[in-house]
Amino acid sequence: MQNRVYVLLNSPNVPSVEGDVICADAGIKFADGKKQKIVAVLGDFDSFDGRCEFETVRFPSHKNMSDGVICADYAAEKGYGEIVFCGVTGGRFDHQLSNLSLLKYARQKGVKAFGYDVEDGKALYIYFAAEPISIDVKAGDIVSVMPFDSVTVDGADNLEYPLDNLTITSSDLSRGLSNIALSDGKVSLNVVKGEAFVFRYAL
Repeated sequence: MQNRVYVLLNSPNVPSVEGDVICADAGIKFADGKKQKIVAVLGDFDSFDGRCEFETVRFPSHKNMSDGVICADYAAEKGYGEIVFCGVTGGRFDHQLSNLSLLKYARQKGVKAFGYDVEDGKALYIYFAAEPISIDVKAGDIVSVMPFDSVTVDGADNLEYPLDNLTITSSDLSRGLSNIALSDGKVSLNVVKGEAFVFRYAL
């Protein structure tokens, strides 16, 4: 099994990365062939004409999956053990919601995944959690927990506001907003029921 691959989505929030890269359609705009190994460019090419020096695979424009899903499937088939989706946020809001679901989709394919974006010059990391999870943080980082539908967290380490036997639902998302990492190291969330996205805004 190979290690990590970056999937570049078509978003202004794609960061600069180094390593193996799969581009989702016009995500090729954000690729740098000098720093990256461009494995393939995949999609229906509705936002990119498909002409480039790298391997391209064109899919029908009438399809029942996004270009991001196509890239996740391709990465899993190639044996990558971890996918970093870049450009999850930014662009059309419905696309952002669809991009978030890629983290759960990859997990169901047996591949680790997280999101990595840059917003206003600052790094944003996004994780999918359906069980206890630990993430790297620096003191002062903002950590938000957003349920997929509902999620129960019973305990958290290294956060300013306690999350003890707290159930957050989609009708009250504010309960999980804007917690703060107390020190450099790890934030651990004891997810005991349900599923959530965990956002880390690095300061």
